[in-house]
Amino acid sequence: MKRAFCVLILCCLSSLAQAQVFVNGFDLNTLKEGTVVSIEVTESSLLSSLSTRVDYGQKNRSNRKMAIEDPETEKIIKFNSSMEVVNFMIDNGWEYLQAVFQQPKTVNDYYDYRYFFRKKSPSVSLDR
Repeated sequence: MKRAFCVLILCCLSSLAQAQVFVNGFDLNTLKEGTVVSIEVTESSLLSSLSTRVDYGQKNRSNRKMAIEDPETEKIIKFNSSMEVVNFMIDNGWEYLQAVFQQPKTVNDYYDYRYFFRKKSPSVSLDR
């Protein structure tokens, strides 16, 4: 019985724990519940390089790229694919809402994706 109770407590606490998503030194997880953010992912069709830009309704007062940063090093996190960005946000407590794709007009243009996420409410799961 004690063991089952301890497991239940650990499951509840782990569901509340979330990593941080930083953009220009700002923790997106401090935004109020229900806030929607968009992440623009641009992929070059020739070089297959990937860049991200986060829009959470902020004014961009600096020259920084509004990319997702590592909170410890403050360096921009490099993602290998757009799905890695989506999974990163989901893993950090954001609910996927929708994606929009803009097809390139020429061979040298970029593939643009815009993903929309909503901040989930912290909830305790009592699943067995």
